[in-house]
Amino acid sequence: DKLMRYQPDTIEQGWKMMYVGIKAGVDLIVVDSVAAMVPAAELTNKKPGDAAKIGAVAASMARMLPQVGTWLHSPSPNPKGTALIFLNQVRAVIGGQGTSENTSGGHALKFFSYVRIKFTRIKSEFVKKKDRLSGREVNIPYGNLTRVKLVKCKVDGKQGFTTDIFIRFNYGIDDYYSMIESAVYHKIVKKDGSSYSFGGQKFVGRDKFRTFLTGNPTLFEQLRASVLKAARSDEEAKDEDFADEDTLLMSMAEEMGTEEDPEAVSVDIDEGEAGDDA
Repeated sequence: DKLMRYQPDTIEQGWKMMYVGIKAGVDLIVVDSVAAMVPAAELTNKKPGDAAKIGAVAASMARMLPQVGTWLHSPSPNPKGTALIFLNQVRAVIGGQGTSENTSGGHALKFFSYVRIKFTRIKSEFVKKKDRLSGREVNIPYGNLTRVKLVKCKVDGKQGFTTDIFIRFNYGIDDYYSMIESAVYHKIVKKDGSSYSFGGQKFVGRDKFRTFLTGNPTLFEQLRASVLKAARSDEEAKDEDFADEDTLLMSMAEEMGTEEDPEAVSVDIDEGEAGDDA
């Protein structure tokens, strides 16, 4: 029930504090962020760039992450273990070939992590308010539509999956926004321009529809149940399509086989890469 904030001066101090937290049985440790980690050599040298080496943070990550893995799996007072989250930033690769983006701190964190999630802002939502100084109406952002991609997942088979969520400032992930958009996609809610129709009522603007749903939790639960039912029906239809594909491929393989060697023909199904590390 406690939140502790620690701001180390160097990356070495951060590793020490991380060790103390894991051994003390802290439930969750969040490192914000890898790009802000500064090696001690960069702070102690007198001439800028004299002792600073290219890839110093990456070298420290590659050296310490195996030890962190040992700390996480060693017995501690916390029976469920400690969850460790590293926040990172995407940077452009100057003169690189292939992908034009990369993350700070080298490649060690990509290999040691169990789950990697990439967040990309698609667009911002604005509301018009009057500026107190100028008296004019200005557009004030109140949230971001964000695309979430599961780049790597060693927990289950959801690697490569993507979804769009709306993050409302001073609120968090807005389930009402996502539910309204999903209902429009599944044609449960009718959208005509900026108007939304649901339950015999019409609302001009998504925020007015959202305000109505927040004040009527029973209707929101009905909308949620309808959306989940439609989503499950789509998934079951996809599973049936995949089953039909497998049956067709197996029949083709049997027809192409020979009596001398019935296993001479093999059919490989390449579903493509699940996702690129970014």
